[in-house]
Amino acid sequence: MIASIATIGLISWFVMNILKSKRVTTIISVVLILIYSYIFSLMQLQDYSLLLGSIGLFCTLAVIMYYSKRLKW
Repeated sequence: MIASIATIGLISWFVMNILKSKRVTTIISVVLILIYSYIFSLMQLQDYSLLLGSIGLFCTLAVIMYYSKRLKW
């Protein structure tokens, strides 16, 4: 828990100094918190880890497909 908080804080600080945008920094911080929480819960659920992993990958693919349809190839 301490390592994940330190890592998220360091990455957020780095992004804020590079981009100078609090909105983008907040979005990236929230996404990192969600990813770390998901990975932690996935490791804790031994019996349902395959199911939770599959659902997580499906949701990730759906988000990528939704946002990639806006790209002009």
